[in-house]
Amino acid sequence: MTCGLLAALPGVPLLMVAIMLIFQPEQSLNILGMPLMEGAGMSFQLGDLISFFLCTAIMCFLCVWVKNA
Repeated sequence: MTCGLLAALPGVPLLMVAIMLIFQPEQSLNILGMPLMEGAGMSFQLGDLISFFLCTAIMCFLCVWVKNA
């Protein structure tokens, strides 16, 4: 139980950052200390960051669900 909780703990802030990037990208990038790029760079920047944070959070929660933490 404790190992599962410790494995899921990093998933919570990662999921919060991913959701914040979806709804408030400029504010969340300022919190991360990154500038928001212009044009096509913005699409790649947001897509890469959202996929990174979302997939990492999903893997944290999946680890608890499968119980191989």
